[in-house]
Amino acid sequence: MKCRFSIILALLFTTISTGYSQPAATKKGQEQKTGEPVIAIRNVNVITMTSPGNVLMNATVVIIGNRIESINGVVPDNAKIMEGKGNWLMPGLIDMHVHLPADVYFGPKLPAQVPDFSFDTQDTMTPLIANGVTTVVDLNATMETFGQKKEIEKGHVIGPRIVLAALINGGSGQGRLANTPEEGRMLVRNAKAEGYDLIKVYSKLNVETYTAIVDEANKLGLKTVGHIPNAFQGKLEQAFVPHFGMVAHAEEFSKHSDSLTNEDATRFAKLSKANET
Repeated sequence: MKCRFSIILALLFTTISTGYSQPAATKKGQEQKTGEPVIAIRNVNVITMTSPGNVLMNATVVIIGNRIESINGVVPDNAKIMEGKGNWLMPGLIDMHVHLPADVYFGPKLPAQVPDFSFDTQDTMTPLIANGVTTVVDLNATMETFGQKKEIEKGHVIGPRIVLAALINGGSGQGRLANTPEEGRMLVRNAKAEGYDLIKVYSKLNVETYTAIVDEANKLGLKTVGHIPNAFQGKLEQAFVPHFGMVAHAEEFSKHSDSLTNEDATRFAKLSKANET
């Protein structure tokens, strides 16, 4: 059962190639040299997701290591055969907005204090993998999220790839706070140095700081996603500056509509597309 689960997971981890009839590129001698497992799943139905209704029925899928080597190609002599009759394969799903649960501390945190409440990382990740989600984007990642990611990468936990976003807000309180363009740029540089993949902008940023954060992130090769700050109320168009990559919630648009009409929805969609958001 563990072997079967691992193989299906490996399939989901790799987007299906468009070259359905290409033979395996790796030679048998190379397979034996590297020691990578070679598995062929035959008679499985493959949902390609490359065009509407395109399903490869009763296909043979060859996996070498953790990559799909061929679909309906040559099956290496040393492949382990798995029967997929009546089953389905598809590319892994991506959840673009999660907040993974992590350790919790109640009250002031003392040096070397253990968490007051902890989550088992495998318990957290299993529902994602079981439902075909092989990549998640955590839009408020923390040190604990880095730890979860490392557990998966080292093979201690079966889980999805994790993309880490550093949240930057304005105003006062806890977390990364920036109320000037200089503070915003500094926090972006810090997040880059700490290993984050994305920057998430939040609701209380002022216009100048928001614009500086998006600009600095682009200079450092980071995408910016998140909320449309409240400072853009009544001037939504100005929020769509170059390199603002994704709006995290549909309701961010609804705050800028009095009537929630189809016309407003179309206007928001065109605004996003024009900015490549």
